[in-house]
Amino acid sequence: MLGRADLAIGQVHARARVASRGEAERATRATLETLAERISAGAAENLAAQLPPEIGEHLRRTAIPAGRQFSLDEFFTRVCEREDTDRADAAFHARVVLEVLDEATSGSLLEKVRDQLPEEFDRLFTAATRLVPQDDLLVAVHPGANSPWRRWPPAEFAAVADELARAGAFS
Repeated sequence: MLGRADLAIGQVHARARVASRGEAERATRATLETLAERISAGAAENLAAQLPPEIGEHLRRTAIPAGRQFSLDEFFTRVCEREDTDRADAAFHARVVLEVLDEATSGSLLEKVRDQLPEEFDRLFTAATRLVPQDDLLVAVHPGANSPWRRWPPAEFAAVADELARAGAFS
């Protein structure tokens, strides 16, 4: 039977679409160690207490009493360096880790953590697998097809996109 840590890492692995469990563990460690540097030690401990010990330890290891003041940009840079991946992947993985943690903890614990951070950090807590809010319209134009006889000329796709923009479907 899988333990809570295995399930959490498995969720990070699946949602972040990383190649291995090791990469999911690395993303989790990098995100939590960086978060622990930014929030108060008390908040890090409260969060760690609700997580499996092997995951919570990442928060305990780097927590400092008052937390350091650094920007979201610096947060992503630190995760990127710890995870040894590119910045875009590090930002996505950090969001996935926090999404999984939010589901794994009770109460509004992650909201309390979020409240300690400046408004610019709200983007960090945007669910990675739900980046488009439910009330927003997502428009995608996909100009490909397997069969050549089913392919539209690119100009036709451009005309459709222009008409949708004129009609106010997106900006």
